[in-house]
Amino acid sequence: MAAAVADELRAYRLSKIDQVVVHESELFEHHLEVLTQLELSEGIWFAKHKQTVKISVRPEVALYFKQRLLLPEQQIVLEDASGGLLIDCQICHEMQLLPLVRYWIPYIKIIEPAHFQEKLEQDLQHYLLPPLS
Repeated sequence: MAAAVADELRAYRLSKIDQVVVHESELFEHHLEVLTQLELSEGIWFAKHKQTVKISVRPEVALYFKQRLLLPEQQIVLEDASGGLLIDCQICHEMQLLPLVRYWIPYIKIIEPAHFQEKLEQDLQHYLLPPLS
């Protein structure tokens, strides 16, 4: 479910709604801008402003990225002499990107913005800590 709050479109999980009150006297109007934004969105992530992320892909898996769009709004920017790729993708939220990058480790790396690669490395370091007893 999506709703606009203070001119920002937000997603809500229906399973988390525990109480519904129906107001029969109130009318609901669809906003064309919101409908357009929802139609253009991939999956559950949406925002007015998307962020461009640069990804480096090693030659060993480049074919998969050339055959299918594996990243949100993926565009191949460059293919180098070794067969590696530089890819741009567009995201609204880091969770739209980080799980995909984790899946392709060690074959892909986030180049820009650097804070996404840093967050990924920090999460991996945390994962490697000994378990709590």
